[in-house]
Amino acid sequence: MAQTIGSKFKSARADSGVTQLVAPSENTNGITLCTAGITIPANLAWLNTGPVAPPNHFGMTTPAILVSGAGGATLPYPVVIPAGQGVWLSSYSTGFASITYEPIV
Repeated sequence: MAQTIGSKFKSARADSGVTQLVAPSENTNGITLCTAGITIPANLAWLNTGPVAPPNHFGMTTPAILVSGAGGATLPYPVVIPAGQGVWLSSYSTGFASITYEPIV
């Protein structure tokens, strides 16, 4: 059965750092993360969530939704992100992430 993607789309690039996809202040009622993918040529990248951004590119200090080694990874099923939590890409080298999501009303 086909999965409906979210009405919102964001993509980001992180070069050995942290890049915000969804701000905690933007997520007022929660969101359903419908699709997510990470591409990274080498090293590691994380798609993180929480009330604050990861402090650095290691990504291991905030909850991870998706983790990728060299190559890439795809979210296998939709995930609900509670209100007040953001979504960030943290990458050990140049990494890319794309997400689709639906705000919860």
